[in-house]
Amino acid sequence: MIASGTNCWSSLRVNSNQSLTLPSGTYYINGGDAFIQGNLTCTACTIVLTNSSTATTPTIGQLKVNAGSNVNMTAPTSGPFQGIAIYQDRRAGDSPPGNNINGNSGSIVQGALYFPSQQLDYNGTGTTNAICTMFVARRVNFSGNSVTTNKFKKLSDCSAYGIPGGSGVTRMVRLVA
Repeated sequence: MIASGTNCWSSLRVNSNQSLTLPSGTYYINGGDAFIQGNLTCTACTIVLTNSSTATTPTIGQLKVNAGSNVNMTAPTSGPFQGIAIYQDRRAGDSPPGNNINGNSGSIVQGALYFPSQQLDYNGTGTTNAICTMFVARRVNFSGNSVTTNKFKKLSDCSAYGIPGGSGVTRMVRLVA
């Protein structure tokens, strides 16, 4: 649910050859997509893909990062979205095409990408480099020449980005039938 007085938009779009720098905060996208074709920068922020409707199956937007774009985000280190850079409401239906990071994108995301009900696709030459990135998704699909690099020096390093420390957090894959 979206609290009054918050940053609430119907969609987020950064066209190619454009740049957008958001101040720290939580940005609610109400039923629309976050479509990034240019450059998006945000420190200590979370983008929440949700819907203010109380329906059990409302329209929930998706993350689309396309050709030549860059998303440079750092999740907040405190508050309700601590450690989460992108959050998709769990009420999102598991419908194609899902969330994607496509061809030639180069992004730095420090925090979690949370898509509990949908797939996250890395296609073509999509790349994410980060000090601490956590993927939480129904499915994560890497195809083409897609690459992700996680540089965990010590578990305690991730706590600076809101990611929980402790053994087993650095590399964990859970397969669900």
